[in-house]
Amino acid sequence: MILEHINTFHFFNKYKILEAEEKHEFLFDNISFIAIPDFVGYDPSGDFIILDHKISKLWTKKEVEKKKRQLYVYSIPIQNKYNKLPKKFQVNFFKENKIITYDFNNNEFNKTKKWIHNKVEEIENHIIKNKEYIPRCKIVKNAKYDFFANFLCNHRKSCIYKK
Repeated sequence: MILEHINTFHFFNKYKILEAEEKHEFLFDNISFIAIPDFVGYDPSGDFIILDHKISKLWTKKEVEKKKRQLYVYSIPIQNKYNKLPKKFQVNFFKENKIITYDFNNNEFNKTKKWIHNKVEEIENHIIKNKEYIPRCKIVKNAKYDFFANFLCNHRKSCIYKK
């Protein structure tokens, strides 16, 4: 199914590429971040976009706002580099053979920046309060089944806290 999508996608014929998989190191609230957008450029209609490839299923309506945060985070270094924000986001769902387009929304962008600020503050307060870092797999219920702890955490194979 994914191979069929790749064979019919014809991405390079339709899109004007400015960058693909380029690493961006940037500061936000004096905190260092790294973002690696899959694609930045122009879609066939000429709109400036950030496109992300996903192997997951289509996002449910409930998931969209949360999942789009990643694309809004990518917008921060893209704005710094190109001095403009994307007009749209596109998400290429390989399994579903669909590209879903979302309009860039300044209100959602500001909410995402506020969310980042709040998360950083939450982490810093947690460290100050506990005087040490306590990893997620030590805090969450059912860490044995926690997706982040088992598949995304950089220390998942050597973590002394993992059960």
